[in-house]
Amino acid sequence: MTKNFLLPLTIIVLPLFCKAQFGLGKVSEIEALQARKLIVITEQPNDNVLKKLKKKNQSDKIALYDAAIDNYNADLKKVVEKFWTFSKNGFEYKTYAEADALRKSGNKDYAVLYCVSASMNHFNSGFSEGDGLNWTWDTKDESKDRDYFDGFAEMKVSTLEDLKDKPIFYAVLTDNFPTITSLVNGIWTMQTYMDIRLRKKRDKEDVSAKDQMNEWVAKNNKSLKNKILLLRQDLLPKDYDNSKIAQNYPYKFEIVSSAWLDSLVYNKDPQYAYALVIPGVNGGERVNQVFYMQAVFNADNGEMCAYSMPSMGGMMLAGEFGTHNVGHKYIDSKTLKDFVNP
Repeated sequence: MTKNFLLPLTIIVLPLFCKAQFGLGKVSEIEALQARKLIVITEQPNDNVLKKLKKKNQSDKIALYDAAIDNYNADLKKVVEKFWTFSKNGFEYKTYAEADALRKSGNKDYAVLYCVSASMNHFNSGFSEGDGLNWTWDTKDESKDRDYFDGFAEMKVSTLEDLKDKPIFYAVLTDNFPTITSLVNGIWTMQTYMDIRLRKKRDKEDVSAKDQMNEWVAKNNKSLKNKILLLRQDLLPKDYDNSKIAQNYPYKFEIVSSAWLDSLVYNKDPQYAYALVIPGVNGGERVNQVFYMQAVFNADNGEMCAYSMPSMGGMMLAGEFGTHNVGHKYIDSKTLKDFVNP
């Protein structure tokens, strides 16, 4: 069943640091999550996806869809077990229906982590969540010119009892159908957010998400000259080649496929950093918007090395005049220059 969400009007700093996504959960809920076993919700074939494939005369792609679901569940399991360190009591894997049945029984022993597809509403504020993850055999069919306004994937975490209510936190992922890289990045985003909240309470530390971002960049940016920057081919503008990158980025880099990036990110190789386009969504009182930013992360620990954000003037104009998309949808010349000039 589709669910609708209305978010407050926001000014984005980063998806991790976007007020629409920051500060949702109580610290007490984060503490409860940390102490509980984590239910990781796996995906099953979605009736809406199957109907869409049949309607588009793509029934021959159903086998590909089934394989994509199996691969996603396998990737989710191995990523969670390697990168999720916040929960202290292990993991269980359940379908959404199984987790919801446990919630209905009144059980409060678990937290939940899962991904879901969503899209911005076209005729009213907020966005709508679908039933599980959307899928297409051709990603361009769902996200033309990387327009996340028409569809994006979220990673969400909550206590079990709040499975159908407000999450502790959610992050919008780079990929409409999650890859290993976007799952890893989503998990690091989740854990950073919750760690900051706990540090503020437990250690009385005067730290904000923006402070953490700037601290990381100050520490890590100079090390880019000693790393290889991985640039995913589909995150670059069309016809953007090695020579154009070299004109704007003076250090080592490689243009890689999505699959190869997944492999290197999963292996946490410290010689690499990688760049992503990360959307942030804003469902405002008058207008719905998607903001685009680009960031570079260390492959070994997920810390940020650099970022490029839309101009404040552009964001303010978007809020005033109702522009749906703000910022660069690709890693282009402007963003590469920002990476080396923080």
